[in-house]
Amino acid sequence: MKEIEEDKKNNVLVVSGAIALGMILEKEKRKKEELKSVELQGYASFGQLYLMDLYKRLFRKKIVAQLLVTEKEIIMPGCIERLVRENANKNRVTLINYNDGVDFEEVKKDNDTLAAEIMLSCDADRLIILGNDYDGFRDNESNLIERVKSVDENIYAYCNGKSKYGSGGFKTKLDAAKKILEADKEMIISNIQYNLEDIIRGLARRTLFKK
Repeated sequence: MKEIEEDKKNNVLVVSGAIALGMILEKEKRKKEELKSVELQGYASFGQLYLMDLYKRLFRKKIVAQLLVTEKEIIMPGCIERLVRENANKNRVTLINYNDGVDFEEVKKDNDTLAAEIMLSCDADRLIILGNDYDGFRDNESNLIERVKSVDENIYAYCNGKSKYGSGGFKTKLDAAKKILEADKEMIISNIQYNLEDIIRGLARRTLFKK
């Protein structure tokens, strides 16, 4: 977070974890697939408060601004971009998430797709997806694939399914990458523990999706 606070560029964070955090805090043992939509909404509305509180404490120099969106806002031209720019002008960091708490359909969607849609709607330069348990996209032999120029059936064949709390695993990351490559943009998958500048410059383990 310190790197983002000190970066001169306008950064937008697409954050996930409201449902997962709500499940953890209430010691829910069932998987997301075993829960009803209304149960997922409940965990989202509960977990979102604690998720934002966490980010408020992580950022010390900038104000955190929350933006919960549905498909309506995503497809409306300029809607999200205008607010993101306004927040940037006021030195705020925009945290974006699906509005899982009120929309039955949103709880079924994933943040990889959301991040790609937000990036394209804001005409951003680069999407970086970071996780705790991966440092890039790997093949069936667990070898890191450092560069992907196009997303095709051969690349999709390496997907190994969903994570415990995630909605789509690496398949949705590839879906996001495909959208971004089609728009002649770039995307990076890496680990949140690495230095952000090292990730961008290719000095840390990563997968770069770029034509």
